[in-house]
Amino acid sequence: MLVDEGGGIDEIEGVPIALPAVGEKGYLDVSVEVATPGGHSSVPPAHTTIGILASLITKIESTPYAPALARTSPIYSLLQCSAAHIPSIPPSLSSSVLRSICPSGASESQLQKCDEALHEVERALFEADSDLNRGSEEKARIYRSLLGTTQAIDMIKGGVKANALPELASAIVNHRIRTDSSVSSLQDAITAKLLPLANEYNLTLTAFSYDNLTAGGGGSIKLSDAFDSALEPAPVSPTKGPEAAAYRLLSGVIKKTQGDKIIVSPALVGGNTDTRFYWNLTANIFRYSHLSEEDMYAGIHTINEAIRVTGFVKSIQFFKNLILTADDSII
Repeated sequence: MLVDEGGGIDEIEGVPIALPAVGEKGYLDVSVEVATPGGHSSVPPAHTTIGILASLITKIESTPYAPALARTSPIYSLLQCSAAHIPSIPPSLSSSVLRSICPSGASESQLQKCDEALHEVERALFEADSDLNRGSEEKARIYRSLLGTTQAIDMIKGGVKANALPELASAIVNHRIRTDSSVSSLQDAITAKLLPLANEYNLTLTAFSYDNLTAGGGGSIKLSDAFDSALEPAPVSPTKGPEAAAYRLLSGVIKKTQGDKIIVSPALVGGNTDTRFYWNLTANIFRYSHLSEEDMYAGIHTINEAIRVTGFVKSIQFFKNLILTADDSII
């Protein structure tokens, strides 16, 4: 069992809940490079390199990836836990969650009804006017981000002087890949987005391992892994059945440290941790710090990042209990 940084203790409508993350989204920084012949800007083409790059960026941002709730997602487990233990969850959402759980050996008609209920859950999460989000687009956006592949254009570069046509312009698109997708699926998707524009601007498109997807004479577009950053979504640690002994031990230690009233539920972290270096060591990886929001102040990854002394002591108590309990257990 491996315990690393990640989730902590939250409170949902007055109910304390510990959220050890049992999975992570994937990651990919895509470099989009456009190259065209340079020249003097007094005789410009219809579209400069920067103009073409702007069109590509517009295409990327105008076609976001649709979010979806997979039954393999840790968020689906969290929703089941919330429906069972948090009374203030909207009854309509609780009903949809429970009806979306398909028993093994379900008939085709039963599976269809389960899937319809799952779509009801998705609408409750992703639409601002649902009973869950109560008109909050911010809450809906958070759910869409957590359960979808996100894209953000975070870096851009191009041009050297005002009177020279830029020969090269580039941008970096940061992606966080949903847990039921993959790096290759994302690469195929962004390639398909930009292929028509490569044809429109008469450019040769090279995308990742595919050369010359189009044959244009006006320059080139190159898509690549910007910093060798590709990371598949993490394997989801088991939380049910005989393989979940480590998760049950962790849950017991959390309750022993915090008290029996706390609910323990699988969760998902939005960022990435160093646990990727240990995937081959154990299937039981939990990202959990036993800290609540009130234990931390001055922000995270910022100037004077800190935790309060009470939280620091509480965290030490948790890890002491975890080490001693694991030492006495046979997993």
